[in-house]
Amino acid sequence: DRIIHQRYDLKGSTVGRRVSEAERAQETVILKDLDFKEQMGTITLGTERKALLMSQMRADCTFLRSIGVMDYSLLVGVHLRDRQPESPSDRPPLLAPSDSERSAKSESAAGGHA
Repeated sequence: DRIIHQRYDLKGSTVGRRVSEAERAQETVILKDLDFKEQMGTITLGTERKALLMSQMRADCTFLRSIGVMDYSLLVGVHLRDRQPESPSDRPPLLAPSDSERSAKSESAAGGHA
């Protein structure tokens, strides 16, 4: 169970591919190509993993081309091994709770009475 500390949306372009300082301040920011280049530099994969990744990317591109989609991004999640473990309550939610989840939480907090 690993925490994703950084997220990058990589398109292979540098034009407009850096997040603003305001975006960077957000806890759930998704960084872009130039941010990745500055912070990470490269992705190091072994020969087998590189072949698997390239094969998947070719298959994705073939599919997207077949349905007329020209835009492709690679979403990269980075787990930083050196960072101290966070407790589950410190993690930002990946998805906001739905109305029914919020309602159920309110009912349980009120002892079953909303």
